[in-house]
Amino acid sequence: MPNPLRVAAVLCPLVAAGIAGCSPIEGRFTADANAKLDGAMTMKFEGPIVMQMQGPTVHYEGTFVSKELAERIEVNRTRTDWLLAVIGEPNAAAALDDGTEIWKWSYRPTEQTSSVVSVFGGGSKDEPRLQPVTTYVRLRNGVVIERWRD
Repeated sequence: MPNPLRVAAVLCPLVAAGIAGCSPIEGRFTADANAKLDGAMTMKFEGPIVMQMQGPTVHYEGTFVSKELAERIEVNRTRTDWLLAVIGEPNAAAALDDGTEIWKWSYRPTEQTSSVVSVFGGGSKDEPRLQPVTTYVRLRNGVVIERWRD
């Protein structure tokens, strides 16, 4: 199976040349799966050629609470003023019948796009899907009595 990155390294300049409207490729060449070019090749480019490669991008919404920060929330010690100062307002809060509250900070990907290289050999099935991270605390009288993460 040919290495997709090697194939992309050979194909990208050739495809870009065609898209950019350069003059036809003169001469004769062959390209194999090992990304070797053999033979004479002449290309003439006219005008400015701009080539842009972009890696994968991810857009998020919410508040990210790292594992290390979540571990600094101490049960029976950390107070709501510390949570608000360090993490910020929760994305959601709910009062429970037993007099406690649950605060929740969610951080989730809203959009994930692939890199240009996946067009030549990868695809979304090869790309890991990012998972949301949610941090919860349960409070009684303004003090954390329980914490956990999903």
